[in-house]
Amino acid sequence: MTDNLFPNLAHENCKETMPPVTTEQFKEAAILEKNLKLEEILNIVDKKKPSIKK
Repeated sequence: MTDNLFPNLAHENCKETMPPVTTEQFKEAAILEKNLKLEEILNIVDKKKPSIKK
């Protein structure tokens, strides 16, 4: 399931050249990636609706 999130990590040819990635690093990277995507989505949504200042 997480393979398509980081295609480079899962790709067979990259295993030799890449440093080993710990589960913790992978989780952090996944969270960062997810947050970036959320930010992008929120920015798009914000542009479409009239801005309401909180």
